Amino acid sequence: TTIWYTLSTTPIPSGSPNVYGAQGTQASCTAQGFFIQAGIATPMLNGMLSIYYLLIVRYKWKEHEIKKLQKYFFGIPFIWALATASVSVGLSLFQGANFWCWIAPLPSQYRWIFYYGPLWITIFIATTAM
Repeated sequence: TTIWYTLSTTPIPSGSPNVYGAQGTQASCTAQGFFIQAGIATPMLNGMLSIYYLLIVRYKWKEHEIKKLQKYFFGIPFIWALATASVSVGLSLFQGANFWCWIAPLPSQYRWIFYYGPLWITIFIATTAM
């Protein structure tokens, strides 16, 4: 995800008003938006890691008990990230969003459902688990 952030406004379609350095096409904007959205997996994995430590340290779970949940610890973040990024492509949601391409600011519910909501839930989980 970091490399897509460093590209900044370059993938935004050229000719976009009030955007310095826009040299891309809608395809490059969509690619950048896809990978930035897929980056939601990172904080979600951190939230899963905090649950893992809670179970190991506080509740003294054994390795065979944790192995049963391991597929969820990895599956939920990656499936969510890829599903929301793919749905965003299907709904043509990726547009220039100030400094990079991401989910268009309007309608704003997609940003909250696909990114901000899960992010705040993850922050709450990580905070309460520790």
